[in-house]
Amino acid sequence: MRWKADSPTVFDSNCVTYLLDALVHASRPGAVDKLATQKLALVRVLFYGPHLLAYTDTVRAEVASISDTLRRDRHLNALDVHFRELSILDPSRAESERSRLTGAGINSKDARWMGEALAHDAPLIVTWDRGLLGQARRAGESRVQSPATAYATLGIGVDSPLRTRPVAANPLSGQSWWRL
Repeated sequence: MRWKADSPTVFDSNCVTYLLDALVHASRPGAVDKLATQKLALVRVLFYGPHLLAYTDTVRAEVASISDTLRRDRHLNALDVHFRELSILDPSRAESERSRLTGAGINSKDARWMGEALAHDAPLIVTWDRGLLGQARRAGESRVQSPATAYATLGIGVDSPLRTRPVAANPLSGQSWWRL
């Protein structure tokens, strides 16, 4: 599947955390890391994805509420550098989507950020909340996917050019684990 350059792939706050964890540690997520496959997929989506990475107002509010100052600032900086905020363009549509999702059994917190993403017609919504993935599937929301499934859905081929690359001083520039 090919995405338009302005089609938003929306991350939840946990995926932002997992992406940063993979970027900061600069080495292949280990075999003992049960999220290794998901983290690798997030890094590859960041570097190779032919699309707009985005987050919603609610996701930014979740990140802004992180109590650890250094961790919060690192997350906010990553959002500002690598992602675009999707401000609510149509609040009534976002509310309608939220209501539909809560009616389908998704908790109100998750339904809020997902409703905002759906109001933007996001073709892909990424989370590693396994409970939410199951609830979204039961609600018929195929756009809500795990990082690894989203990576596969995007169809990023081995010949794909880097969309962005780490600067030479970044420890990732000397690593190959994330390269296609």
